[in-house]
Amino acid sequence: VIFSYLEDDVKTALTEYREDLEDTGSFVDIAKMARNEQLAFWINLHNVAVIEQIALAYPVSQPSRIKMDNSSQPLDETPFITVAGVNMSPKDIRTKIVFPNWKDPKVIYGFFRGEIGGPSIMGDAFNGGNVSELLEDSAVEFINSLRGTQKNGSRLDVSEIYQEARPFYFQHWGPDLKTHLLSYSNTQVT
Repeated sequence: VIFSYLEDDVKTALTEYREDLEDTGSFVDIAKMARNEQLAFWINLHNVAVIEQIALAYPVSQPSRIKMDNSSQPLDETPFITVAGVNMSPKDIRTKIVFPNWKDPKVIYGFFRGEIGGPSIMGDAFNGGNVSELLEDSAVEFINSLRGTQKNGSRLDVSEIYQEARPFYFQHWGPDLKTHLLSYSNTQVT
């Protein structure tokens, strides 16, 4: 996303899309939707909310530097998203909704965070039919990029996003993470 090119009408459209998703989550029982549709909903809501707030705060382009509502809370931890009367932050969507309820760690690659060292935003919105394929593509792209992993002599440095996902997917930190990375990596990473 090239935030410097986003005009006011695009920013307004981002806000309207986020609000439409929030409204959908308030009058549709998300838990009764098919699992793939639920996952697509949460990823899309998270991503549009993050993109919207980065666009509104531009030229501040790193979400960790964006403070919401004149507070000291960073964007990722500010509960500015409301679904069915529940206020939540982007981090809440990841760590309280998606990570505990989806056992496949490839879900971590759906969440755009706007930071260097995080997954890219996908060119298509997630939906029930494409969510698995897009997550697979994003996992391969991220793990094989310098944003995801980087060899440093005999050591492999990894993105900080894995620390957040650690309690959900990598309880045996070294071996579990290595197995996961190897399942998506090419020979340059391994």
